[in-house]
Amino acid sequence: MKSVKILSGFLIISAVFTALLVQIGADETAAQIALKNVNEAVATGDIGTVVKLCTEIVDTYPGSREAAEARKKLKFVEAHSDYKFEPLRRLFKMNELVREGLSARSQGRPYQEYYKSALEGYQAIIADYPNCSLVPQLHSSIAGSYRRLGKYERAIAVLKEIIDKYSTDEHAMWAQWMLAQIYHFELNNYDQAVVEYKRYIEKYPKAESIDLAKSGIQSIYMNQGKDDLYVDTLMEEINKDPNSRRAGSYYLTIAGYFYRKGNYDKAIPIYEKVIKDYPNPDWHLTEGVYSTLGRYYFEVKGDYEKALMYYEKLAKEYPDSKWLKVNQPDISLIKKTIEDKEKKKETEKSVKEKMSAETDKK
Repeated sequence: MKSVKILSGFLIISAVFTALLVQIGADETAAQIALKNVNEAVATGDIGTVVKLCTEIVDTYPGSREAAEARKKLKFVEAHSDYKFEPLRRLFKMNELVREGLSARSQGRPYQEYYKSALEGYQAIIADYPNCSLVPQLHSSIAGSYRRLGKYERAIAVLKEIIDKYSTDEHAMWAQWMLAQIYHFELNNYDQAVVEYKRYIEKYPKAESIDLAKSGIQSIYMNQGKDDLYVDTLMEEINKDPNSRRAGSYYLTIAGYFYRKGNYDKAIPIYEKVIKDYPNPDWHLTEGVYSTLGRYYFEVKGDYEKALMYYEKLAKEYPDSKWLKVNQPDISLIKKTIEDKEKKKETEKSVKEKMSAETDKK
């Protein structure tokens, strides 16, 4: 009887828990639908409906991702309520044209007219409301439109204007980032891209895209074969916290770079440094190093004993490593070769001893 009661209690709790999960799922779905309705209202420029729906989302689903997004929209609308929301209403409609253009392009349909119409619309808003609060945003949208249309020099001119006029504004930060991106990926002007990335890093050290900017510089130096500059950028990051896992990862990046170029004299000492200075197995930094060094001494140097030493360290510290499976054929061959050499030595030693014994008898 006691077990039946326990089972019944468990079933009741399970049912309640399941109901809660279903309700949570329903709430999330409802919040997503509500935010979708907001975006539809934005597309038509219906500011009143945007405010109403965003407020409902914040009140009904206060801790959700959708509520966070709704708060952002409410804050944006509140900041640009001048001229009875007319510039904002028109901005929303132009942004919808851009989204339609992006969708058309992804589907292989004609898309240029969407971008052209949006560009003209942004310019018209500035012409009609030259003093509205949205002017910096509109300039950013114009620059983005020129970029999508492939008019990169015009985009650059607008971006520089944004940087000059709104130096302390978030739009200036965005413009600086876009400059670097255009020079890097559209114009392939790598030297200027590095200049713009560095300006971005210097001006906005706490920006979300800082690591991406640094990676952009590193990739340019790497592709240009500028070894010293490439390594210097990574060493700057290492020196910020030399004992961290991140620093060890950067050392691996440098070692891997030289190894792939066949510059083993530079790569191998760095790999060995990682083993010495970053041995923590939880970091998994040495796992790949053991594999690489084992392969290096086997394939490049022909030093089977040293290769086996690194493979055995790999097996000891990371018994479930995928690299053990990858390198198993090599490990088997190394062991067999070493074993054959030992047998050959024993045979040669035995023959010599036998010959020496026969000589002594004579």
